[in-house]
Amino acid sequence: WRYLEAIEKYRKSIELDPSYFDAYLNLSKCLIKIDEPLKAEEIAAKAIEIDPDHESGYINHGLALCCRGELRAGALSYYRAAKRNPDAPEPHANLGFALLALEEFSTGWDEFEYGFLTDSRGPVIDTPTPVWKGQPLDGRLIHVYGEQGIGDQIMYGTMLQDLLDQGAKIIFECEGRLIPLFERAFPEISVVELTRPPNPDTRVPGEDFRSAVGSLGRWVRRSVDAFKPRDKFMSPDPELTNKFRKTYSQLGDGPVIGISWKSNSPNFAKNKNIPIDLWHPILETPGCHFVSLQYGDVDEDIAQAKREFGIDIYVDDDVSAMNSLEQSAAQISAVDLVISISNATIHFAGSCGVKTWMLLGYTPLWHWGLSREDTLWYNSVRCIRCQSEDDWENIVDRTARDLSVFVAEHGT
Repeated sequence: WRYLEAIEKYRKSIELDPSYFDAYLNLSKCLIKIDEPLKAEEIAAKAIEIDPDHESGYINHGLALCCRGELRAGALSYYRAAKRNPDAPEPHANLGFALLALEEFSTGWDEFEYGFLTDSRGPVIDTPTPVWKGQPLDGRLIHVYGEQGIGDQIMYGTMLQDLLDQGAKIIFECEGRLIPLFERAFPEISVVELTRPPNPDTRVPGEDFRSAVGSLGRWVRRSVDAFKPRDKFMSPDPELTNKFRKTYSQLGDGPVIGISWKSNSPNFAKNKNIPIDLWHPILETPGCHFVSLQYGDVDEDIAQAKREFGIDIYVDDDVSAMNSLEQSAAQISAVDLVISISNATIHFAGSCGVKTWMLLGYTPLWHWGLSREDTLWYNSVRCIRCQSEDDWENIVDRTARDLSVFVAEHGT
């Protein structure tokens, strides 16, 4: 997208016609895209002045505020948008994300359902089976299907235990590479591969209910107290895990630290990623060894760390996340500590009960709340948060100091 060029054109349009509502709307959207939320907020406010009865100005105003970390004010803008057009799904979906981040689950999950109408959730799977709306499940068969990415399927998959506790019979559709892990985690559940479009053969006659896995929260996690994460719920292949542990023990004395520093998400990467050159205070910590848990092509990053810091980050060529998530889970379970940005690595580590430090930007995904050091989803994950925008250097320095203490306590 050529946002800078578009911004210039919208500004010229506004110069020619200062009351051009659509130009203000589009300009504020582009400013959000280039990470200028303060300017976007100002432009969206002008759009509201021009047409205070149109929901779009309030939507953009809310987006800009939320990008700045002002979720309460952003939620208010979404409320105002929804009031002006109750049938528009976008303000409701955005409000859902804001309220969930604020841990206002009783309302947040309800608004979250509008995400299916805005493409912020998916896939949509429609069958004649009734949607589950919290009815008793004892002895009933519910067909649950995964949605969004691998990490989301793992995180939301923790709620399958809530259904089992109610006596439900479950069919769970998930990413094919996750099937062995979920089968081992929940032997009482029938786990099948999620395909797009859906495979009709996965439908079982007599299913009582169906639900997207993220929609389960609407009925089983309506308060903070309803989150009761286990120390672990996934168990990687023990033979694979032992194989990796044996390999990493040959790196030398001291704990093995698994690291991951980037996300491939096109929507969130810029607010998550920590360039490898900023990691040097962590990588220079003596007495430990670093193993890359990063998926994708990272050869240049590994070479850069070697070239600039003289640090060897071990890359295990036996691991291919694209082909085997069993390998990824086993590798993560074989290290002593995971340090990672918010990506799928966190969900694997948390679900396997591996001690994990998650480095979070100033406006993280709603899953991690706004200020808590723990997480509601995984007992083993600790949040280390930026206290302001562009605070990565400080967060890395804090992590490096904590790592020195960890190494001293978990030495040879």
